[in-house]
Amino acid sequence: MTTLISDASVWTGEELLEKPDWMLNLDSDQINEIMDLAQSLEYRSIADIGHERYELPSLEPQLSNIQHSLEHESGAVLIRGFPLDQLNEEQATKAFIAISQHIGTPISQSATGERIFHVRDAGFKEDDPRVRGPNTKKKLSFHTDRCDVIGFMCLKQAKTGGENFLV
Repeated sequence: MTTLISDASVWTGEELLEKPDWMLNLDSDQINEIMDLAQSLEYRSIADIGHERYELPSLEPQLSNIQHSLEHESGAVLIRGFPLDQLNEEQATKAFIAISQHIGTPISQSATGERIFHVRDAGFKEDDPRVRGPNTKKKLSFHTDRCDVIGFMCLKQAKTGGENFLV
């Protein structure tokens, strides 16, 4: 006997693309808020960006909706329009971690306590103890991360590979 589960978090790829909670396209006010946020964090280190909430009047309602969607609806959201063409890597990273705090509590991604982990080929040799799947050229198999929510921000598209799949 097959039991079917019916829930907002159960979908096929085609169904997810049609869900209204799946996609957030940032508007000009939200992009300007991100730019202002990045500027306000200029002299702070990533480690110093605590768990306080930064004021984001036009973006905060959307971030609240994202939090709700992740817990009670599709369980996945794609945000488009983050102003990466106007920010350097450090500015984008700081803004990303600050915005993430409106959705959840960023936690350590490594043994050294980093809350941000860059997925890119670090050029380590196979026998280097620092080698992890996401810092090599190797394709990763499907896996789960040990957290409730994970956020990815693509700073620079790889020439080849680098695809993410959601299952």
